[in-house]
Amino acid sequence: MHSDWITELTGVSRLCYRNLIENNATRSQLNNVLKMKFQLITESMEDFFVDKNKLVYQIIGKAKIMAISGALFEMKCPDYLFSGHYREHLINELGYENVKQLSFFWKGGDGRAEYTNTNFCDKLLAYGSGNLEYIFRNEPLWEIVKYLLPKGGEIKANNIDENFLNRLNRILSPYEAL
Repeated sequence: MHSDWITELTGVSRLCYRNLIENNATRSQLNNVLKMKFQLITESMEDFFVDKNKLVYQIIGKAKIMAISGALFEMKCPDYLFSGHYREHLINELGYENVKQLSFFWKGGDGRAEYTNTNFCDKLLAYGSGNLEYIFRNEPLWEIVKYLLPKGGEIKANNIDENFLNRLNRILSPYEAL
């Protein structure tokens, strides 16, 4: 970081800056602040340029995973992701690593569980398929990819969109065979 900016960002004078940068912990904290700002800006820029048809192509091998994961975030029910009763079934459907990634990606929510632990993955798959159908309904490639999922009809997604799915796509691994 250039010393001209230190006063604006930290409130300390440029004279104190020299002492600050000699402290590795302080320099590291300042760098972390800049990294966070950079990530926020570039993440929103990246989302601005999401090509929906390209995203559909990228999720072909993990359409089921994306549908279930999208439904988890659409319903905002933490029990489905964190309660042992549900989590075990979710791991069987998505794989341990994907469930772990979803746990880190979780932004919170207070929705209550509407489904039993024995059928909730099927219900999430149907619901998520409907969300994907709504989001990608005008994409030519979706007209083929949708046949990999149960027929869900169009279900308007309120908490997820193509930008969210693009970020989700980057953290999830394929776990199923076509």
